[in-house]
Amino acid sequence: DYHAKEMAGKKVVFKVKIGEIKKKITPELNDEFAQEVGENYTSLDDLSQKIRIELAEHKVEDRKVRQRDAAVSFLIEKNSITPPQSLVARELERLLVKALSMYGQSADKLTNDEKKHLVMEYTPVAERHVKAALLLEALAKTEHIEVSEAEVDAEVEKIAQKAKDTPEKVKQYLV
Repeated sequence: DYHAKEMAGKKVVFKVKIGEIKKKITPELNDEFAQEVGENYTSLDDLSQKIRIELAEHKVEDRKVRQRDAAVSFLIEKNSITPPQSLVARELERLLVKALSMYGQSADKLTNDEKKHLVMEYTPVAERHVKAALLLEALAKTEHIEVSEAEVDAEVEKIAQKAKDTPEKVKQYLV
């Protein structure tokens, strides 16, 4: 199975020069380690407790996201709609820009095959997003659900704190 066909199936000897050997040294888990981690941890117990709290919060948030996704999936499944292609195209563009920027890429550096692959991969996602937005908007209108600007700002602030980012950047991300 060797890539050089003339060598396939033959016994060979490889000589290798080892340039460097590294050993991973893990720090001792103690109060000093906890203080070096940062965020004003005073002891290993303090660090452990805060990690447990964060894990519990992530678990609750993850459950909420799964419930939200299940509700949106149910809504889409029970309400057959065809989203306007202009909205799907706009959402697809937003998703592609976001995905590419996460990897430090831009669309102009991609081959046509790569672009086609990304469009094929993200089109169903864009359609789902648009369907969900339209259905949720209709549901909110039907049920007379309104959200104040202050409630939106409070939620953006909460997201920004969790992400350790500014509310302005969070708003850019959400738009």
